[in-house]
Amino acid sequence: APDTLSWPVRGGRIGFAATHSPPSPSPLVCRATVGSRTEAGDTRPVKEVCRNRKAAFNYELLERYECGLELQGSEIKSIRAGEVSLQEAFCKVIDEEMILINSNVTSNKFANRFDNHEPARMRKLLMRKKEILKIRQKSEEKGLTVVPLRMYFRGSWVKVEIALARGKNTVDKRQDIKEKDMKRDLGRISKLQY
Repeated sequence: APDTLSWPVRGGRIGFAATHSPPSPSPLVCRATVGSRTEAGDTRPVKEVCRNRKAAFNYELLERYECGLELQGSEIKSIRAGEVSLQEAFCKVIDEEMILINSNVTSNKFANRFDNHEPARMRKLLMRKKEILKIRQKSEEKGLTVVPLRMYFRGSWVKVEIALARGKNTVDKRQDIKEKDMKRDLGRISKLQY
C-alpha cells in the first residue's frame, strides 16, 4: 500500500500518494526521439504547411531528419497562413550550425513595419551537433547535398524535414517518369476490371 502525504492549504487539504516503485510506462504510449528524428510513437497532430515537390524528382533521397526552426514572431504568423515556399531552398553547414538558405517566408502585412522580417533571410535549423557534424562529413566526402522536403507544425512547433540527397541525372528522371506512368495505368486498368 502506498504511503499518503498530506498537509493543509487554503481551501482544503492537498495530498499525494508516494509509491516505492513508479509504474513503468506502456511501450505503446511512449514517445522517443533518436537525435532530432521523431519516432512513430509521437501522437502530436501534424499539419503540413508546404512541400518541396521538386526535391523527390531532382534528387535521390538517402537519409531524412526532422529539425526545429529558429523564427521571429512575424514569421510564425506568415507560416500559419501558409505563405512560405521551399522551392529554391537548400541547407548548408556554417560554423557547425545547419542553416536554411533561400526559403521564402512572405512578410506579414499585419506586423509592425519595424518588427517585420526579411522574406528570404537565412534561418537556423535546430539539430543536435553530432547530427550536424555527421551530415557535414557525408556531404563533403561523397558530394551529397542537403535539401528541405517539407515544413509542418508538430503540435505548436514548426518543424522542417530535411534529407541528405544525391542529384539525379536525366536518365534517372526519365526512368522515374516511366515507372510513375506505368503505375498510374495499372491503377486505371484495375479500377475498370472491378
